[in-house]
Amino acid sequence: MAFWNRNDTAQQPSPAPSRTPAPKEPPKPNPPKSTPPPLPALAEPAPFLRPSLGSDTSVTGKLSFASPTRIDGRLKGEVRANDLLLIGENGSVEGIVHAKALILEGSVKGDIIGTEWVQVLASGRLVGSVEANRIQIEHGAKVQARMSIVPPTAKPADAASRPNRPRR
Repeated sequence: MAFWNRNDTAQQPSPAPSRTPAPKEPPKPNPPKSTPPPLPALAEPAPFLRPSLGSDTSVTGKLSFASPTRIDGRLKGEVRANDLLLIGENGSVEGIVHAKALILEGSVKGDIIGTEWVQVLASGRLVGSVEANRIQIEHGAKVQARMSIVPPTAKPADAASRPNRPRR
């Protein structure tokens, strides 16, 4: 019988299995080249923001800022910011907002025009319209707005040149 007379030297014992499996690297996603970088997430306002309107301040008119600015008060009118504008949780703007970048923790009732990006945080409230290259809205934000994503090379329409839009 061949079974009992088999040659054990021909068969090598298999090595014992390794107790620690080789670590697997997770596959790296390949994002499309046209995907813009994610918007900055700010849990707390950055320390470089200059507070311009305190929570006890109320202004009617036009304001302009050249550096990153935080608004915690109330503004009725127009605000222009050449850099980041953060409207704090107690801040509100009723009118037109022109900003390079906008983070909204408070409220805007009006038009947001010509921004590179707009980020509406969970505490933010927005009623009106937005023209921006990128828009991010966190879960919990209250938004009732007409939104237009404009390409970075296009110039957003000026508030005065839009048809059928009442001036504020």
